[in-house]
Amino acid sequence: MRESQSITNNLLMEVDVLTNRLRNIRQSYKNTDNKALKERLFYENKNISKRVKEISKIAKILNKKT
Repeated sequence: MRESQSITNNLLMEVDVLTNRLRNIRQSYKNTDNKALKERLFYENKNISKRVKEISKIAKILNKKT
């Protein structure tokens, strides 16, 4: 497997994990009344969203090189 394919596969796996985590965060946020937990979930959601954007930028760079 070429190096770029390996990187792409790793990015896709990470996106899949992050997408599932975001889904779980949203569900937990809806189902809790605990303010501290909601705040933690909000910031975790924000950080994961940043990572997804970073991955998107990397994917665009890889796409241009191939």
